[in-house]
Amino acid sequence: MKQELASPEDTPLPQISTAFRTLPLGVAALLIVLIPPGFIGGLALRRARFVAAAERAAPLIAAIESGRDDPATIAAFSTGLMAYPEFRYRRAGKDDLFKRYEVSIHCGSGGLNWDVFVYWPEGKYPDFMYGGWVERVGAWAYVHE
Repeated sequence: MKQELASPEDTPLPQISTAFRTLPLGVAALLIVLIPPGFIGGLALRRARFVAAAERAAPLIAAIESGRDDPATIAAFSTGLMAYPEFRYRRAGKDDLFKRYEVSIHCGSGGLNWDVFVYWPEGKYPDFMYGGWVERVGAWAYVHE
């Protein structure tokens, strides 16, 4: 005797529990609740670290102001930021917005991002420069690209 196979249409689908069906909704709700505070808290922590880096730059600024702006002197100072350990220094050119020199920390935060933290002794930062908006952080400027 030949046994007939059931067609896929005749096979009942397994029942999915209510808990399993609501799992994506629960995960989405959890992400909505947790991500904004984490993001905001991360920004506050990042800003505090740049405030500390600006404080650590005070001896570097003093060295530059006293005429010691050679590469070895600049390299002797560290930002204290693991991801962005070095200060960069350059004298003003004729087309630069600053008049004397610039000390900077290039601090992109991943992907296509070119944020920069800059110091100009004149302290006259425009609202928009280097392709981003400027946030004053003490005597420094954080450029959000």
